[in-house]
Amino acid sequence: MSARFYVSGQDPLLPRTLADFRFELRRFLHFSECNANEAGLQPQQHQLLLHVAGAPEGTDVTIAYACCACSFI
Repeated sequence: MSARFYVSGQDPLLPRTLADFRFELRRFLHFSECNANEAGLQPQQHQLLLHVAGAPEGTDVTIAYACCACSFI
């Protein structure tokens, strides 16, 4: 039997929606990690390159920027 938790006033579909979102997110992360590895990169290196390439125009891409973008600090 599975446990069901319900918070008064909460949309009863919210837990299912969050579970579906988490599943799809993990699926995407797995896909991304596999492609990074196939390209000879560690997943963290790939994420760093994405942050550097996708930095907003005019943004100084510094070590501090990269650390914040990659959640290192």
